[in-house]
Parts: sequence; structure tokens; C-alpha cells
Amino acid sequence: MSRDTVEIYTGLGGGDCGVRFEIGKEYIVYGKKSTYFGQKNNDFTFPKGKNIFWTDICSRTTLKNSLETTAIENYKTKQ
Repeated sequence: MSRDTVEIYTGLGGGDCGVRFEIGKEYIVYGKKSTYFGQKNNDFTFPKGKNIFWTDICSRTTLKNSLETTAIENYKTKQ
């Protein structure tokens, strides 16, 4: 995996709050390093790593658009 590549994970949809990504569309993805799925009652080990992020429908993840891009650029200039 190169430095400019990240892996994005989400639920499958339905009741697990997964984002329904569509092939060929561009997105602005807001993610976290860990999943909201708890490990307590689950035998599946969720992927973790430097370039791995989790997103869900409660985040700001959205189709790429000029309003969100402008908001990001404004935020970056304030830093």
C-alpha cells in the first residue's frame, strides 16, 4: 500500500449505519481509526492500521461537492 492509499471500511447498510458508496463517484470521507462495532460480543477481528479508517452515516461523509470542499479548505487555512 502506498502512502497516498487508504482503506475505508463501513457497515453493509440497513441497521448497521453503513455508507452506501457507489463505484465511479467521488466522496469526501470523514473517518475514525476504530469502528463503532464493539469487539465484546463479536468473534470477528476488525481491521486496524496506519491507513485504515471507518466511516458511517452519522459522519459528514458525503458525495464530493463544492460546499464541503470549501469548508475543508477554510478549516485548513485556520490551522
